[in-house]
Amino acid sequence: MPSGCASAREGGFGSAVPGARLDAIEEVARRYRADHQMPDLATRASLVDCLHADDPLVRFMAIGTLTDIAGESKGYRHDAPPPTRELAIEAWVEWAKAPTARSGETAAAQETPR
Repeated sequence: MPSGCASAREGGFGSAVPGARLDAIEEVARRYRADHQMPDLATRASLVDCLHADDPLVRFMAIGTLTDIAGESKGYRHDAPPPTRELAIEAWVEWAKAPTARSGETAAAQETPR
């Protein structure tokens, strides 16, 4: 690629290009699968913001990653009508803002009797 030319997939979560947002979502999913560490507040907020995307694949990938991390979908369906999606997004916004948001693995470990 000639110098000075940016890739169409650069920009991550902040990009208007769905492919760049998908790359960012996939990177978060890879990191979570590798280390099972809860993403930081900004990353969680970016994932939740992707639930508003016009592109259904971005919404699908975002909810898949969020569900992997949190262990639940909070009733969100990527293919639901916008008003229905918005109701579920409210729960995701609260989860993303919580400094003590739990991952699905953390929640399962805390509920398992020893």
